[in-house]
Amino acid sequence: MIQCINFKSLERGMLVGFGDFTVPKWGVELHGCGVFRKGPAYWVMLPSREWKNDEGEVQYSPVMKFPVEEHQKAFRNLLKEAFLKYQAENH
Repeated sequence: MIQCINFKSLERGMLVGFGDFTVPKWGVELHGCGVFRKGPAYWVMLPSREWKNDEGEVQYSPVMKFPVEEHQKAFRNLLKEAFLKYQAENH
């Protein structure tokens, strides 16, 4: 089970804020996951770091990822569900 343990609102375009999550079974916490919304749809991105390419354009690289895309999608879906549960319980 994944739990959202904190959320900081920051509305900027589709970004609604950043969430912190814990996976107790793994003994790990993820901090700074971007939470996005477009219409009624939400999604959560794993933490990333910002950098600039040779043209000076801002780019983002993941801090962690799953080698199997289906695993990454499933994990991100669990993060989204945990965030929605957190929002329902805290608003």
